[in-house]
Order: sequence, then C-alpha cells, then structure tokens
Amino acid sequence: MNSHVVYRCKSNTVPYRKGWIEVSLDIHPGCVNIETWIVAPDVKIDDTESPAALKNDSAIAGNTEIELTAEQARNLATALLDSLSRLD
Repeated sequence: MNSHVVYRCKSNTVPYRKGWIEVSLDIHPGCVNIETWIVAPDVKIDDTESPAALKNDSAIAGNTEIELTAEQARNLATALLDSLSRLD
C-alpha cells in the first residue's frame, strides 16, 4: 500500500466483481489517484484488509490507476452522491 492512501474500500457484495478501491494523494503533483484492485472470483477476501495481504499474486485479476484533477475528483464525488441519493 502506498503511504499516501487516504481511503480504502473493500467491496465483496458481488462475488465476480470484488476487490478494493484506493484513493491516494500526491502520486502525481496536484492529482487524486484512484486505484482499483480486482480479485479473482474464487478468492475469499472477507477477512483480508488490503490487496497487499493476499498471499498469492494470481489472486489479483486486475489493477488499474487513474489520476484525476481536483475538478474531476469533485465531479466524481458529486456523481457518487447523486447516485446514492437515487438508491435511497
């Protein structure tokens, strides 16, 4: 895990779409880094706190990072909050 991680969310609600989302700062100056870790469907992560804790590299099915400007990050946060309000 990067020392700049400010948020990590584990998602295992849908077994074939489970993994983590990490939000980090200062990987690149002025950007918010979003990193996703997708875990293989047969790997259990219920008691696992982070992707680094997985003992087998083949447990990770995918990993992606994207850098967002402050404006893009705010727009993403707004979209997430709007989506959440529609679920309620």
